[in-house]
Amino acid sequence: MWSDVEAFRAIGAPDGVIASNDIGVAWDGPLAAWVTLHKDKMPGWLAARTKAERPQPDQIVFHEDGAGQDGLWRVEPSMVVWHMWPEMTFSGSSGLFGVKVALEMGFDKIVLCGVPMNAEPHFHDSDSAPWADHERYAVAWHEVLPRLGGKVTSMGGLTRELLGAPTTEWLNG
Repeated sequence: MWSDVEAFRAIGAPDGVIASNDIGVAWDGPLAAWVTLHKDKMPGWLAARTKAERPQPDQIVFHEDGAGQDGLWRVEPSMVVWHMWPEMTFSGSSGLFGVKVALEMGFDKIVLCGVPMNAEPHFHDSDSAPWADHERYAVAWHEVLPRLGGKVTSMGGLTRELLGAPTTEWLNG
């Protein structure tokens, strides 16, 4: 993820950052939104971000109504967005959910960092075994590709193969 961010910073700067899951704890800058399909983990993640003295996200986005609860804390979403488009037969992961939220928030040029959709371990499991379920989740990316064309690019992996890499011209156009 961090190598993707550094590579992107060499060609541009974000207008806003939308983080998914654990990355929201690690990201030290502002967040336009923090999204997750695992709302019961959000209270712990939010507490860790607060403890690290990082700015609170502008939006907390879940895919369903109701608070995220971990036994001690309760977090209400500021925004609820259904995580799938009609043509999807299966979820495309929290990364694709983040794309959907970004589009609904009005972002028109989205650059994915740390969303390779291949066998690389998840951000929080970087020392673990490869992600065995990546192919199952990648199906949705193929299904929604027509929706994403021209609006979404990626810094690596399968998503870069499908969507292309951002260029300075694309970012400034």
